[in-house]
Amino acid sequence: MPSDQPNHDPERIPAIRVRWLQPVYQFFLPTNLSSDPKSQRTAVLLVTMILASIMFSAAFSISQAWSGLLVLSALSLSTSLGLGGLLLWLRTGGPLVQVTHALLCIAFISQAAGVVSSDGIHSFLVPSMALYPLCALVLVGKRSGLAWAAITLMFVMGLHIIEVLGLQHPSGFDTRSMPGQILGNMFVLVLYGFGLMRWQHETNQLQKAALEEATRKADAASLAKSRFLANMSHELRTPMHSIIGLTECTLNRSQTDETDAEALSIVLRSSRTMVRLLDDLLDMSRAEAGMVLLERVPFQPAVIVREVLELFSEAARRQAVSLRAEVEPELGWGMGDPSRLRQVLVNLVGNAVKFTADGSVVVRMHRVGDSVACEVEDNGPGISGELRTQIFEPFVQGDASTTREHGGSGLGLAISRHLVECMGGTLDVISTAGQGSCFRFDVCIPACHGPDAEMSEGQARAGRLRPLSVLVAEDNALNRVVLERQLESLEVDVRMVANGVEALKQLESTRFDVVLMDLHMPRLDGLNTTRRARAAGYDGPILAMTASALPEDREAAIEAGMNGFLVKPVATAVLEKALLG
Repeated sequence: MPSDQPNHDPERIPAIRVRWLQPVYQFFLPTNLSSDPKSQRTAVLLVTMILASIMFSAAFSISQAWSGLLVLSALSLSTSLGLGGLLLWLRTGGPLVQVTHALLCIAFISQAAGVVSSDGIHSFLVPSMALYPLCALVLVGKRSGLAWAAITLMFVMGLHIIEVLGLQHPSGFDTRSMPGQILGNMFVLVLYGFGLMRWQHETNQLQKAALEEATRKADAASLAKSRFLANMSHELRTPMHSIIGLTECTLNRSQTDETDAEALSIVLRSSRTMVRLLDDLLDMSRAEAGMVLLERVPFQPAVIVREVLELFSEAARRQAVSLRAEVEPELGWGMGDPSRLRQVLVNLVGNAVKFTADGSVVVRMHRVGDSVACEVEDNGPGISGELRTQIFEPFVQGDASTTREHGGSGLGLAISRHLVECMGGTLDVISTAGQGSCFRFDVCIPACHGPDAEMSEGQARAGRLRPLSVLVAEDNALNRVVLERQLESLEVDVRMVANGVEALKQLESTRFDVVLMDLHMPRLDGLNTTRRARAAGYDGPILAMTASALPEDREAAIEAGMNGFLVKPVATAVLEKALLG
């Protein structure tokens, strides 16, 4: 059943400092008062001002009647009665803003009448009129404060004009004979002024504390979400590594018949799609939390373009799409993050190929000073005007049927724009419905000198020729089976251990060319194992192989002494490239 009791708790209202006053406020505060701390403080201040005004008006009425100022005494008494009615209106649910303006109007009219009837511009009441704009500013806001300042200023100017024109009739009151009235008004002015300033200061401090607390909670929630997604990603990547790895190994067997090969290819494509979705969710979470970290290594942007086009060549062929690149020959080497540039191009080229049927997709790239500018243009269906400003938002796609027809999470463009901005550039689109689209971006990739090409080719050739001995430290039994089959398919001599302690024992007795190290293992984890192996003198490559995909995991691995970082699931081709690198 509905209750007539106020829905606020006076103990929770910070403005009530004296306990014996709490029942008074409990009675007069509105029954429908919001639980917002600022609204509660405003209501308490409003009640305080009304009660104080009633007491001061009653006191002035008695003092004025005692001094023979019957007109002023009657005005003060009527003001007290009007304020009492206003207090009852507030208690029954009167809006705070309207009650505030009503309070100011009653007090202003009463005081203006007192000024006119006492001594005009020379009245002892004039200085205290500065309270009206101040009260409006504190209780309502800047606009109300300015409005009341204008009203007060116009009234004072009107009094001055009356004085200049000689229209003011002598009141017969000598202000010098009423020092008590003057001192009383000055006391009220000072008391109200300091009280309002103190109240405003405390309110600002409370709002600042509330904002800081809200920001802290939002940051904590964002971090918790990122950790949750990272943990879920870790748990999902582990079985996905087994699915993809074993499927690849089975497909590479020559005796697999055509029907089984087709079924396994579908499994492999579906698994990789799921991994890409996991990557998108993690990247979006990192972007929102401001946790995207960039590498700075020398690489060739033109090679990234070529690799991306090779990746989508089969999909383009199936859709009769002409896929080509126009790369500036002098582009050369640059210093930046190749994996992030590849990710942006994969998203843009993938979308262009996916939405274009029987058309063309062109990737253009050239250097502009310390930046590299790139365009991905297609002659697909294009994007309508109202959607061009929305497609860079998370989970937004071209239309309601896009997800059903083409699939996707709607995160690719949002992630791409954030990555481009992290790399010091911008990503925009020029498109007309029915005439195709052109996505343009630029990223900061200063030119630099690359490594000696002949040396790199010689090292790679030597790596392919000589057999490798690889130690794998992996606590998951199924992952050990998958890795063993992948490495055997690469004709690598492999030895498996289940934890860091066993890995250190193997390194003491045998020289391995490469170590593949899981980060999370019982007894001794991968990071501490690496540190002890380095301290013991092992100087060969140690590659992290883990389902943890967060940037801080990569940083921890490099700081521990690892040379590379592979995120599960790891394709056989990626594993081979890492071993030869």
